[in-house]
Amino acid sequence: MTVYDLQLQLLKFQEEGLRLLQLCGQYPGIPVSSIPGYDAWLNNLYQYEQRYLSGHQTHDRFQFGFVSAGNPQVGLTQLLQCLDLVNKDQLFWDDLKQKGTSGFENGEAPLYGGNNPRQIDNQSSVFQQVKPTVFLSYNWGSDKTADEVENRLKPFANVLRDKSSIGPWGSISEFMKGIRKTDLVVVIISDAYLKSAACLYEIMQLLKDEGWISHSMFLVEDSAKGLYKSVGQLQYVKYWASERDKLEKALEGINPALVTAQADELKRIQLIQLHINDFMKSVSDRNNPNLTQAIDAVEKRVRNS
Repeated sequence: MTVYDLQLQLLKFQEEGLRLLQLCGQYPGIPVSSIPGYDAWLNNLYQYEQRYLSGHQTHDRFQFGFVSAGNPQVGLTQLLQCLDLVNKDQLFWDDLKQKGTSGFENGEAPLYGGNNPRQIDNQSSVFQQVKPTVFLSYNWGSDKTADEVENRLKPFANVLRDKSSIGPWGSISEFMKGIRKTDLVVVIISDAYLKSAACLYEIMQLLKDEGWISHSMFLVEDSAKGLYKSVGQLQYVKYWASERDKLEKALEGINPALVTAQADELKRIQLIQLHINDFMKSVSDRNNPNLTQAIDAVEKRVRNS
């Protein structure tokens, strides 16, 4: 793979992205994520960026475009802006031509040195490890714990959480779908978390991956310690059965076409009811330390990743 090949591939990504954006304009009622070819384009671009552009100044912006775009079309626009910046960054391409691309074949990615990522200095040939991306899944009542985890991980990882990663009027559900693309998911579990449809929707996204447990860590707060016992687990199962029954009763006699949002909510609750017991069993089966020790363990894992 030569630098010229990389530039051609980047131009192809731009061309295809612009085509997808044009389709968004032609069919405003259809989300870009439903357009044929979008998922493949996004996945291929992600692999390209991780391997060849992770040292560029746009890296963090790329990550937010991939993972935390509240609206897929907004994310697409941001990714195209990033591609345009890289395409026009002659210093980056000239520097890469000097260093060559052999490091990529060894799984490495060159990073700029110094405080200014565009500045080429004596450190520009140093190869460094790309920061992992960590997603925090939590109920807002656990802000204090989430803040502590984020502050501990910031020096070693790109930390994503809804409060800081979703733009104004962004879609929370689209943001949460991005957790499957992160390197590690830290789940802060509280009683409120286990009774939140929004929080458990995140978990439903996570459970779609067969190996989800291997890239997840759990921080169990005191209010949720009941999930370690069968009686406590059954209380949460009954809670969601009750929530389902209440919503089903409220929807009786109403044309589903008139209450699509509520009908979708019922589907989510039914899904939660089916899977929450398995999730709690997976958590309780882990040798989870106390909260302080668990945060230490998360930091150690991220440091060594």
